[in-house]
Amino acid sequence: MESLYSMAAFPSFLILSTLMGASAQQQRYSNISLGSSLTTTTNSSWLSPSGLYAFGFYKLTNGYAVGIFIAGIPEKTLVWTANRDEPVFPSNAVLLLTDDGRIILQQEDRDEVNIVNSARSVASASMLDSGNFVLYDSSRRITWQSFDYPTDTLLPGQLLQAGAELVSSASKTDPARGIFRLAMQADGNLVQYPVEISGPNYAYYASGTMGTGNNVSLNLDNNGHLYLLNGSAIISNLTRGQHRKRTIYLMRIDVDGIFRLYYRSLDPQGNWTKEWSPSEDKCAPLGLCGLNGYCIQLDTATECECLPGFDRVNPGNWTSGCDRNFPMEGCKANNQNVSYQMRSLGDTVWEDANYAILGGLTKEDCAKACLEDCNCDAAFLQDGNCKKQRLPLRFGRRVRSNPIVALIKVNTITQSTRGASSDSGKEIKKVIRLDVLIISISLFALAALILAISGIYIHRNHVGRYKKISHVELIEGVGLRAFTYPELLKATNEFKEELGRGASGTVYKGILSDNRSIVAVKRLDKELEEGEKEFETEMKVIGKTHHRNLVKLLGYCHEGANWLLVYEYMKNGSLANILFNHENRLCWEERICVACDIARGVLYLHEECESQIIHCDIKPQNILMDEHRCAKISDFGLAKLLKKDQTNTYTGIRGTLGYVAPEWHRKLPVTVKADVYSFGIVLLEIICGRKSVDWSLSEDEAILEEWVYNAFETGEVYKLVGDEKVDKRKLDRMIKIVYRGILSNNKIVVAVKRLEKELAGEKEFQTEMKVIGKTYHRNLVRLLGYCFEASRWLLVYEYMSNGSLADILFNPESRPCWEERIRISLDIARGILYLHEECETRIIHCDIKPQNILMDEHRCAKISDFGLAKLLMLDQTYTNTGIRGTRGYVAPEWNMNLPVTVKADVYSFGVVLLEIICCRKSVDRRLSENEAILQEWVYNCYAVGELNKLVGYEEVETQTLDRMIKIGLWCIQDEPSMRPSMKIVLLMLDGTFDIPVPPCPNSFQSSI
Repeated sequence: MESLYSMAAFPSFLILSTLMGASAQQQRYSNISLGSSLTTTTNSSWLSPSGLYAFGFYKLTNGYAVGIFIAGIPEKTLVWTANRDEPVFPSNAVLLLTDDGRIILQQEDRDEVNIVNSARSVASASMLDSGNFVLYDSSRRITWQSFDYPTDTLLPGQLLQAGAELVSSASKTDPARGIFRLAMQADGNLVQYPVEISGPNYAYYASGTMGTGNNVSLNLDNNGHLYLLNGSAIISNLTRGQHRKRTIYLMRIDVDGIFRLYYRSLDPQGNWTKEWSPSEDKCAPLGLCGLNGYCIQLDTATECECLPGFDRVNPGNWTSGCDRNFPMEGCKANNQNVSYQMRSLGDTVWEDANYAILGGLTKEDCAKACLEDCNCDAAFLQDGNCKKQRLPLRFGRRVRSNPIVALIKVNTITQSTRGASSDSGKEIKKVIRLDVLIISISLFALAALILAISGIYIHRNHVGRYKKISHVELIEGVGLRAFTYPELLKATNEFKEELGRGASGTVYKGILSDNRSIVAVKRLDKELEEGEKEFETEMKVIGKTHHRNLVKLLGYCHEGANWLLVYEYMKNGSLANILFNHENRLCWEERICVACDIARGVLYLHEECESQIIHCDIKPQNILMDEHRCAKISDFGLAKLLKKDQTNTYTGIRGTLGYVAPEWHRKLPVTVKADVYSFGIVLLEIICGRKSVDWSLSEDEAILEEWVYNAFETGEVYKLVGDEKVDKRKLDRMIKIVYRGILSNNKIVVAVKRLEKELAGEKEFQTEMKVIGKTYHRNLVRLLGYCFEASRWLLVYEYMSNGSLADILFNPESRPCWEERIRISLDIARGILYLHEECETRIIHCDIKPQNILMDEHRCAKISDFGLAKLLMLDQTYTNTGIRGTRGYVAPEWNMNLPVTVKADVYSFGVVLLEIICCRKSVDRRLSENEAILQEWVYNCYAVGELNKLVGYEEVETQTLDRMIKIGLWCIQDEPSMRPSMKIVLLMLDGTFDIPVPPCPNSFQSSI
């Protein structure tokens, strides 16, 4: 385990197990009575009834401390520390539960130390099997408990309440307070900061759940399910939980500032293993390397380096930072022999705390400006802007290809004379270096010529082979990799390890030789007609879809009769494998998450793809689970694509018995509702944890749909989940959703939706290609192709016949009606949500405005112009970059040079939403001073209850107007953490989420 603290080995695990078995019954209800005491030598701790946890002394390198630790494993693992910032205690210390109910520590020749002090009277104490140490009054009511005062660890059953925080330890061997904290804020946001600094500008992790209530808590259950809870409603699942036997979990904010979930088997051979962490970017915590130090991310670790001319303050503790290794004269310099130079340091970013900015400078000019300024210790150059800073420099980290150049002032040691022998020696070395250089260049040129000739030959052969094996007309616009058959034969070890079967083929596990990545290779059966048909269908469908809940197609092979498709590998197999396996059964909350994942995937196929897709074979065997147990739909071999103006299709029966909708059997037109029927069956299986048909059960229960419906009709739905503890309201609601689906109700799609709801030039060209070339959504403009010839850079998009939103919104003759404006708002929100949460790579658009929202022939809104967009890595939540966007729509953090997150787009969306509501621009100087700034005018009207002014004489539904205004005002909050995520925005727009009263933004003109 990376950073769990362990001490000297506890007595043998087997002996401990025996003791636990023998004494548990005797101790289970025993109390620690008043007057009881502990020493460091004989009786050093009070055990919980099972012996798993203990409260008492534990050994440090230079003394003892008091805390709670896991004693029921070979290594003691610390989970709570009392008085963690006090000096260590000597070996003669005594811990005493006094007659007045305090726990104190007595030491010779020293004052006693209060360890626990309850505000109410105390009659006894207990160390519970949950890891909670409690004090009771005479009525067995808890008067104090350690769970209310967490240090750096959260145990199952423990809450991190609103306003509470965890603080990292100083080091792996020192439990004193460290430099990082995890705070559960009163606004519902879970945020990480450096300890000494507060404020959103310094957050390096945030859950994005602000605005979800003032009673949100972080919770961990016994299965490792880590989640945020508001009262009784889960608002965010950080992990899904795992059903492991004889396993304990804990969550800790480690010394390096990242909080992680760990688990350990209670078997003697077990060890602590990391289950989850919010980020693999170990340089994300601000200040990890201290002042004047910067962090470098390695493969599995981090490394701290000092600025040029600096050394570590404490080589054994990198958080202590770095200091100059030379004296600095500053502005009171008297020593004329001391001189300075500027050392360049690239690929690093630092906190922007400049005291002066000079524009239009070169690197040399910037260096000179700092050298001539006795107050300047460092300068940062970006786009001609030279920013001067004083020491210390904070929050440094290496970022590859970062455009900012750091210039650091260092001491220069000069000598007036040098020996003649030294000069002659240098000349000899120069001659030798020149000879070596000439020979090296000659050899390099020869090697390059040979490589070039070989490359041309290989390329011609490769291209010829590629053209031969590629089904060019089939992959047009898909952009998949073409594999050779020998490549896949080798990758699968001659198709040795079978993973399962698809609609008409077998799936094998493979390892690609180029990057050692694990893949799933589907080999279609050799009935050529069916094989080719499925091959083409899979390529057309999944090759043009990109969604986190759809399995990703990586490539294909078509050589002769060999038809193969290569997918991303799903580590946890199919949903059927874990759903119908009682040893590995999913908990209730995890099953809800899986159902939501599937619903999102189906919704994307039905409504958010360019072409509407009917999957035709939704079943647990076709739902695959990745390493995080995120559900992804697979096996599109039976799928049907519908044209844009097509709503149904006639086709032969498709699918799997038990999941096929009735219209297939009746030879009726088939719509997307067929998938909804299948989803309903799967949802019932998820709810009940059993197959839809099971003849081993009684006649009343054999057919799942009938059994569920009868239980629902008689009000006995609790029978469906047996003794499992579930939220009865959620269970009832899910059953209702299912029967809207499988009884062919016309509101099926609504049911599915509700289930899931709970600059320029080359640089811009490349950005557009990277971003929009890998996105597919009905609310994003589609990139069709490109041209790059010499200095000609062109991008080809689908044509939008109705121009931009600005063209129709600000034109009184073509202004959309109120209902249409609401629909347009939803279109834009869905597009942004896809960019933020549903792409393989998270994308910040950076320039959301009406001019970049295009309208197709049906006035469906589509987001365009990704030239300023930023792509974030999977574990990245923010980016540092120069200001981007259009004045009036730019979030305040851009102007403050703060880290930018997806919340920057939320701000821009808020401005656009207000423009859509009022059909006017955000800034209009022709209007009166009170109305010129739209955001300010809207808030003033809202505050005085005069919303009707915003829409003039237009007839609108007042409740809807009020809701839309609230959403817009929440989105334009100056503080990013106050803005809702786009997921919450959609829930608000849809009317399924209560919207609290928004506060007044701090500054309406911060982005103008």
